[in-house]
Amino acid sequence: MGKFTDEGLKGSVGGLVYYTMKGNTYVRTKPGRRKKKRSAAEKKVNERFGTVSTYGSALLRVMKPSLRFTLPLVARNRFRSWMYKAYTEYQAAPSWNLSTPIGMCQLNPAVDLRDCFFPAITVTDRGRGVTGVNIAAFVPNRDMGAPPQTRKVILSVLAASSSFLPQHGAPLIAVQSIPFNYNGSTVPAQELQLAPGTRAGEIAVVAIAIEYLLADGSPASTDLRWLPAAAIAMGRMKN
Repeated sequence: MGKFTDEGLKGSVGGLVYYTMKGNTYVRTKPGRRKKKRSAAEKKVNERFGTVSTYGSALLRVMKPSLRFTLPLVARNRFRSWMYKAYTEYQAAPSWNLSTPIGMCQLNPAVDLRDCFFPAITVTDRGRGVTGVNIAAFVPNRDMGAPPQTRKVILSVLAASSSFLPQHGAPLIAVQSIPFNYNGSTVPAQELQLAPGTRAGEIAVVAIAIEYLLADGSPASTDLRWLPAAAIAMGRMKN
Protein backbone atom coordinates (compact mmCIF):
# COMPACT_ATOMS: atom_id res chain seq x y z
CA MET A 1 0.00 0.00 0.00
CA GLY A 2 1.34 3.45 -0.89
CA LYS A 3 1.52 6.34 1.51
CA PHE A 4 2.77 9.92 1.57
CA THR A 5 5.68 10.75 3.86
CA ASP A 6 7.90 13.75 4.34
CA GLU A 7 10.14 12.24 1.68
CA GLY A 8 7.31 11.73 -0.84
CA LEU A 9 5.16 8.80 -1.95
CA LYS A 10 6.34 5.37 -0.78
CA GLY A 11 5.03 1.85 -1.11
CA SER A 12 2.97 0.18 -3.81
CA VAL A 13 -0.06 1.29 -5.74
CA GLY A 14 -1.54 -1.32 -8.03
CA GLY A 15 1.31 -2.83 -10.02
CA LEU A 16 3.72 0.04 -9.25
CA VAL A 17 6.22 0.53 -6.45
CA TYR A 18 7.26 4.06 -5.40
CA TYR A 19 10.50 4.69 -3.56
CA THR A 20 12.77 7.60 -2.70
CA MET A 21 16.51 7.76 -3.29
CA LYS A 22 18.67 10.83 -2.55
CA GLY A 23 15.63 13.06 -2.33
CA ASN A 24 14.10 11.90 -5.61
CA THR A 25 10.98 9.78 -5.98
CA TYR A 26 11.13 6.85 -8.43
CA VAL A 27 8.63 4.29 -9.64
CA ARG A 28 9.06 0.77 -10.94
CA THR A 29 6.81 -2.17 -11.70
CA LYS A 30 6.11 -4.56 -8.89
CA PRO A 31 8.10 -7.80 -9.31
CA GLY A 32 5.92 -10.77 -10.10
CA ARG A 33 5.84 -13.95 -8.11
CA ARG A 34 8.50 -16.43 -8.92
CA LYS A 35 7.30 -19.30 -11.02
CA LYS A 36 7.26 -22.72 -9.48
CA LYS A 37 10.33 -24.78 -10.12
CA ARG A 38 9.99 -27.10 -13.08
CA SER A 39 9.12 -30.67 -12.20
CA ALA A 40 11.45 -33.53 -13.08
CA ALA A 41 9.12 -34.50 -15.92
CA GLU A 42 9.14 -30.95 -17.33
CA LYS A 43 12.92 -30.79 -17.14
CA LYS A 44 13.14 -34.09 -18.99
CA VAL A 45 10.87 -32.81 -21.77
CA ASN A 46 12.91 -29.62 -22.11
CA GLU A 47 16.18 -31.53 -22.21
CA ARG A 48 14.84 -33.93 -24.84
CA PHE A 49 13.55 -31.08 -26.99
CA GLY A 50 16.90 -29.30 -26.70
CA THR A 51 18.76 -32.45 -27.74
CA VAL A 52 16.56 -33.06 -30.78
CA SER A 53 16.68 -29.40 -31.78
CA THR A 54 20.49 -29.30 -31.62
CA TYR A 55 21.17 -32.49 -33.54
CA GLY A 56 18.19 -32.12 -35.85
CA SER A 57 19.62 -28.77 -36.95
CA ALA A 58 23.01 -30.40 -37.51
CA LEU A 59 21.42 -33.11 -39.68
CA LEU A 60 19.70 -30.45 -41.78
CA ARG A 61 23.04 -28.69 -42.31
CA VAL A 62 24.67 -31.79 -43.83
CA MET A 63 21.62 -32.41 -46.04
CA LYS A 64 21.40 -28.81 -47.23
CA PRO A 65 23.94 -29.09 -50.12
CA SER A 66 21.72 -31.72 -51.77
CA LEU A 67 18.65 -29.48 -51.71
CA ARG A 68 18.04 -26.93 -54.47
CA PHE A 69 16.21 -24.45 -52.26
CA THR A 70 16.75 -22.56 -49.03
CA LEU A 71 15.13 -24.25 -46.07
CA PRO A 72 12.64 -21.77 -44.58
CA LEU A 73 12.20 -21.53 -40.82
CA VAL A 74 8.82 -23.24 -40.99
CA ALA A 75 10.46 -26.27 -42.66
CA ARG A 76 13.28 -26.41 -40.11
CA ASN A 77 10.80 -26.26 -37.24
CA ARG A 78 8.59 -28.88 -38.88
CA PHE A 79 11.56 -31.23 -39.29
CA ARG A 80 12.64 -30.82 -35.67
CA SER A 81 9.06 -31.41 -34.49
CA TRP A 82 8.82 -34.53 -36.65
CA MET A 83 12.08 -35.81 -35.17
CA TYR A 84 11.00 -34.92 -31.63
CA LYS A 85 7.75 -36.85 -31.95
CA ALA A 86 9.53 -39.98 -33.20
CA TYR A 87 12.41 -39.64 -30.72
CA THR A 88 10.01 -39.25 -27.79
CA GLU A 89 8.02 -42.31 -28.82
CA TYR A 90 10.84 -44.69 -29.70
CA GLN A 91 14.16 -43.61 -28.15
CA ALA A 92 13.62 -45.79 -25.06
CA ALA A 93 12.29 -48.77 -27.05
CA PRO A 94 14.44 -51.93 -27.30
CA SER A 95 14.52 -51.50 -31.08
CA TRP A 96 13.65 -48.63 -33.38
CA ASN A 97 13.97 -49.75 -36.97
CA LEU A 98 14.24 -47.48 -39.99
CA SER A 99 11.20 -49.29 -41.33
CA THR A 100 9.06 -48.08 -38.38
CA PRO A 101 6.14 -46.12 -39.88
CA ILE A 102 6.47 -42.57 -38.52
CA GLY A 103 5.11 -40.68 -41.51
CA MET A 104 6.83 -38.31 -43.91
CA CYS A 105 8.15 -34.80 -43.23
CA GLN A 106 8.08 -32.37 -46.17
CA LEU A 107 11.30 -30.34 -46.25
CA ASN A 108 9.81 -28.01 -48.86
CA PRO A 109 6.48 -26.68 -47.52
CA ALA A 110 5.43 -25.62 -51.04
CA VAL A 111 4.98 -29.19 -52.30
CA ASP A 112 4.30 -32.72 -51.09
CA LEU A 113 6.72 -35.34 -52.44
CA ARG A 114 3.84 -37.80 -52.73
CA ASP A 115 2.16 -35.55 -55.28
CA CYS A 116 5.24 -35.69 -57.52
CA PHE A 117 6.51 -39.24 -57.15
CA PHE A 118 4.12 -42.18 -56.88
CA PRO A 119 6.24 -45.39 -56.80
CA ALA A 120 6.69 -47.29 -53.54
CA ILE A 121 9.85 -46.60 -51.51
CA THR A 122 10.97 -48.84 -48.64
CA VAL A 123 13.81 -48.22 -46.21
CA THR A 124 15.65 -50.88 -44.20
CA ASP A 125 18.66 -51.19 -41.94
CA ARG A 126 21.05 -53.64 -43.59
CA GLY A 127 23.37 -53.75 -40.59
CA ARG A 128 27.00 -52.62 -40.28
CA GLY A 129 25.99 -49.01 -40.82
CA VAL A 130 24.36 -49.62 -44.22
CA THR A 131 20.97 -48.14 -45.09
CA GLY A 132 18.99 -49.89 -47.80
CA VAL A 133 16.53 -47.96 -49.96
CA ASN A 134 14.40 -49.85 -52.48
CA ILE A 135 12.41 -48.01 -55.15
CA ALA A 136 9.88 -49.91 -57.24
CA ALA A 137 10.14 -49.87 -61.05
CA PHE A 138 8.28 -46.97 -62.63
CA VAL A 139 7.50 -45.15 -65.87
CA PRO A 140 8.49 -41.48 -65.39
CA ASN A 141 5.83 -39.74 -67.48
CA ARG A 142 3.14 -41.95 -65.94
CA ASP A 143 4.24 -42.33 -62.34
CA MET A 144 5.46 -38.86 -61.47
CA GLY A 145 4.58 -35.24 -62.09
CA ALA A 146 6.97 -32.78 -63.76
CA PRO A 147 7.02 -29.17 -65.00
CA PRO A 148 6.62 -28.49 -68.75
CA GLN A 149 9.60 -29.19 -71.00
CA THR A 150 11.22 -31.57 -68.50
CA ARG A 151 13.56 -33.99 -70.25
CA LYS A 152 15.68 -35.35 -67.40
CA VAL A 153 15.19 -36.03 -63.72
CA ILE A 154 17.63 -36.55 -60.87
CA LEU A 155 16.28 -38.36 -57.82
CA SER A 156 18.66 -38.12 -54.85
CA VAL A 157 18.55 -40.34 -51.76
CA LEU A 158 20.19 -39.01 -48.60
CA ALA A 159 21.10 -41.05 -45.52
CA ALA A 160 22.39 -38.97 -42.61
CA SER A 161 23.16 -40.08 -39.07
CA SER A 162 24.13 -38.65 -35.71
CA SER A 163 25.04 -40.14 -32.36
CA PHE A 164 23.25 -37.26 -30.57
CA LEU A 165 26.45 -36.94 -28.54
CA PRO A 166 28.83 -33.93 -28.76
CA GLN A 167 32.02 -36.00 -28.60
CA HIS A 168 31.26 -37.67 -31.95
CA GLY A 169 31.28 -34.46 -33.95
CA ALA A 170 29.19 -33.53 -36.97
CA PRO A 171 26.64 -35.93 -38.50
CA LEU A 172 27.68 -38.26 -41.31
CA ILE A 173 25.93 -38.41 -44.67
CA ALA A 174 25.89 -40.49 -47.84
CA VAL A 175 24.09 -39.45 -51.03
CA GLN A 176 23.21 -41.49 -54.12
CA SER A 177 21.60 -39.92 -57.17
CA ILE A 178 19.58 -41.70 -59.85
CA PRO A 179 19.46 -39.81 -63.18
CA PHE A 180 16.88 -40.86 -65.77
CA ASN A 181 15.04 -39.48 -68.79
CA TYR A 182 11.52 -38.19 -68.38
CA ASN A 183 9.70 -40.29 -70.95
CA GLY A 184 7.70 -43.50 -71.30
CA SER A 185 10.62 -45.91 -70.79
CA THR A 186 10.55 -48.00 -67.62
CA VAL A 187 13.14 -47.20 -64.98
CA PRO A 188 14.02 -50.56 -63.39
CA ALA A 189 13.64 -51.15 -59.66
CA GLN A 190 16.47 -49.61 -57.64
CA GLU A 191 18.18 -51.27 -54.69
CA LEU A 192 20.46 -48.67 -53.12
CA GLN A 193 22.90 -49.17 -50.28
CA LEU A 194 24.13 -46.06 -48.51
CA ALA A 195 26.98 -46.29 -46.04
CA PRO A 196 27.80 -42.93 -44.42
CA GLY A 197 29.92 -44.60 -41.73
CA THR A 198 27.13 -44.82 -39.20
CA ARG A 199 27.92 -46.44 -35.84
CA ALA A 200 25.58 -48.91 -34.17
CA GLY A 201 23.07 -47.10 -31.98
CA GLU A 202 23.19 -43.83 -33.91
CA ILE A 203 20.04 -42.11 -35.13
CA ALA A 204 19.62 -42.13 -38.91
CA VAL A 205 17.35 -40.06 -41.15
CA VAL A 206 16.61 -40.86 -44.80
CA ALA A 207 15.39 -38.20 -47.24
CA ILE A 208 14.45 -37.96 -50.92
CA ALA A 209 14.91 -34.91 -53.19
CA ILE A 210 13.93 -34.53 -56.85
CA GLU A 211 15.34 -32.14 -59.44
CA TYR A 212 13.85 -31.57 -62.92
CA LEU A 213 16.07 -30.57 -65.87
CA LEU A 214 15.68 -29.36 -69.43
CA ALA A 215 17.48 -31.05 -72.35
CA ASP A 216 20.52 -28.80 -71.85
CA GLY A 217 20.79 -29.70 -68.16
CA SER A 218 19.46 -26.42 -66.80
CA PRO A 219 16.59 -26.40 -64.26
CA ALA A 220 13.18 -27.04 -65.80
CA SER A 221 11.65 -24.73 -63.21
CA THR A 222 12.73 -22.54 -60.31
CA ASP A 223 9.22 -22.63 -58.87
CA LEU A 224 9.36 -24.14 -55.36
CA ARG A 225 6.34 -26.24 -56.25
CA TRP A 226 8.67 -28.26 -58.50
CA LEU A 227 11.42 -28.87 -55.94
CA PRO A 228 10.01 -31.69 -53.81
CA ALA A 229 12.04 -33.03 -50.89
CA ALA A 230 11.03 -34.96 -47.79
CA ALA A 231 12.41 -36.96 -44.89
CA ILE A 232 10.85 -40.39 -45.21
CA ALA A 233 12.37 -42.49 -42.41
CA MET A 234 14.09 -42.25 -39.04
CA GLY A 235 15.40 -44.90 -36.68
CA ARG A 236 18.24 -46.25 -34.57
CA MET A 237 20.88 -48.21 -36.49
CA LYS A 238 21.62 -51.75 -35.36
CA ASN A 239 24.93 -53.63 -35.36
